[in-house]
Amino acid sequence: MATARALRSACAVGALLFDLQLASGAAHAAAPEATTLDTLVAAERAFSALSVERGMKEAFLTYLAGDAIVFRPGPTSGKEVWTSRPSPAGVLAWAPDYAEISGAGDLGVTSGPWEYGTARGQASACGHFVSVWRRTTNGPWRVAVDIGIRHEPPDVGLDAVELVRGPEHPKTPPPEPDFGSVIFGGPGLNRGFDFAAGPGYVPLGDRLTARAITDMMTAERSLVFITRNRGIEEAYRQLAAADVRVYREGHLPMVGLGEAMSPLSQRGRRVELAPDRHAIASSRDLGYSVGLLIVRKSADAPPDTVSYLHVWRHEGEGHWKLAVDVENAFVRRK
Repeated sequence: MATARALRSACAVGALLFDLQLASGAAHAAAPEATTLDTLVAAERAFSALSVERGMKEAFLTYLAGDAIVFRPGPTSGKEVWTSRPSPAGVLAWAPDYAEISGAGDLGVTSGPWEYGTARGQASACGHFVSVWRRTTNGPWRVAVDIGIRHEPPDVGLDAVELVRGPEHPKTPPPEPDFGSVIFGGPGLNRGFDFAAGPGYVPLGDRLTARAITDMMTAERSLVFITRNRGIEEAYRQLAAADVRVYREGHLPMVGLGEAMSPLSQRGRRVELAPDRHAIASSRDLGYSVGLLIVRKSADAPPDTVSYLHVWRHEGEGHWKLAVDVENAFVRRK
């Protein structure tokens, strides 16, 4: 009888522990851990909240990276711009409606509507922003590039904006074996040779990153080359992602080639590219380029200068596709 009672007690304890494990698992499933993309979106929202609460100047000086680029109207130092200007009297608020991050979680892009006015919800100007963010391992997100456009008020207010998550990038795979250079002699004298970092050695990761940057910037230049020779429609058919997001002054954001092709087709073929800066994620799957485009409607027409931000996404086998395209035209001097 004692043995039977002991067995029943053991079974009861086991069942209780099993129930507790189920309850713990259910609670964990109900409150999943925040993803890296969630931390980027939270940083964007905190940036906007600080702008509303403490003013634009403090917010931008807090969240801009030390070497961040803004456009006035060409690419320039964000820290210098915001350090030298007084804090605007109005209120600038915004909300992210799109976010995408690299597989390594160290580079991301966000976009969404912004509004400016005398108070929150009393907008006198509206538009869309696009920001490129970066961070170091376990460090805070900081804005590397910030650009925006103006357009008419959208149908949905900031409080009702819904977030669209960009394509998920695979996590960074383990590094490939890197044997360095062959050194004869050395520590492995009994084997005759050893593998080590020889003179002029460049780590494999750095070599792969350099190759990826070259491929991305080749795609950047190909966009202009094909535009010149076959037109911008063909350039985008070949090099734009299926979900490309296009931002132009006076237009709501256009998503996909179908929406973007009509305004894009208004550009002629006389285009010159002047990149200013580019960077790439350590996972080599997301990168960006900023600079100037010089556009002429005819051979003897005066040039139109345009600032641009291009975000490129790697889609396998060396193919880079344009994921985000933002342009701001300079005001032509009379």
